[in-house]
Amino acid sequence: GRVPVIVQVGCESLRQAKELAAAAQAAGADAISAITPVYFKPDSITTLVDSMAVIASGAPELPFYYYHIPSVTGVNLNPLDFLRFGGAKIENLRGLKFTSPSIHDYQACVEFDPERFEIMWGVDEMLLSGLVAGGTAAVGSTYNFSAAIYHRLIAAYQRGDLDAARRHQSVAQTIVRTFVPFGPRAAQKLMMEMIGIDCGPPRLPITPMPTLAINQLRKELEAIGFFDAILL
Repeated sequence: GRVPVIVQVGCESLRQAKELAAAAQAAGADAISAITPVYFKPDSITTLVDSMAVIASGAPELPFYYYHIPSVTGVNLNPLDFLRFGGAKIENLRGLKFTSPSIHDYQACVEFDPERFEIMWGVDEMLLSGLVAGGTAAVGSTYNFSAAIYHRLIAAYQRGDLDAARRHQSVAQTIVRTFVPFGPRAAQKLMMEMIGIDCGPPRLPITPMPTLAINQLRKELEAIGFFDAILL
């Protein structure tokens, strides 16, 4: 069947982000998401809500998810407060992508209004923690090539086998620790190519990896059993 598509439309210009949201709706997207502007940052929950309201208004027929990723944006305002105040102002607000290790804040968001809001976990290395905190959805970059590992983790958690779930989480963490020193974004592009899915080269300001680094990455992935671990 058709794979649901959530389009990330956030950028430095709220006007352009709103236009991108409208384009995503016209193209048939299932939902939209947005990070905040990161140069001139929102400095209060009110400003953050007002900014996201502008973007969400560009696609009023689509669910809107705020992308909370303070390690990248530098905006670390309380996500629960965003749900409280944003829920009253942004009619199509349906939740967050929560990319932060603050598991207590994540749990608070999950429990706030589960009938309305879906709080998607975004730290791949801590998926098990997100599940224990009540999470039922996740979005992550390493799922593209390690989905089988995470499916096994989820299955183990659901049947109550926490030891097995932790083992699968440990495998995923080992993979992340292996590729991150090579530059995580460029490395993940290459890992997709290594498993037969060519996503093209990275775009600036991310630079392609040199041949020697590519060969070393492959060697280290082979050493940890990556290519066997990701098999269904």
